[in-house]
Amino acid sequence: MGHFLYVYAPIQYHLLMEYCKAIKQVERGQRIKYNIIEAIAINSDNAAFKTARFRRALIAYRRFGTRPLRKTGWSLRDAVYYAKNSYHIHEVVKNGDILF
Repeated sequence: MGHFLYVYAPIQYHLLMEYCKAIKQVERGQRIKYNIIEAIAINSDNAAFKTARFRRALIAYRRFGTRPLRKTGWSLRDAVYYAKNSYHIHEVVKNGDILF
């Protein structure tokens, strides 16, 4: 779930990370509940939240928590690419400027 949000919804990802910091100060060992992620997804205009891929990731998060099912296999090069381009990809999709 974290990887999906980091790549396709960076604004919501940072919002959830700030929320996570706040709940960790109140109670140790808490994680973000799936219904909070679902509420953010329902109220967001990001098209990534309407995909089947997001639904599968949310179901996996509900069942297994923060543990990934498989290794992500990210390299430093992949991380740099997504960190630089994820916000721009979101803006293009939001504005509908995709040319096919």
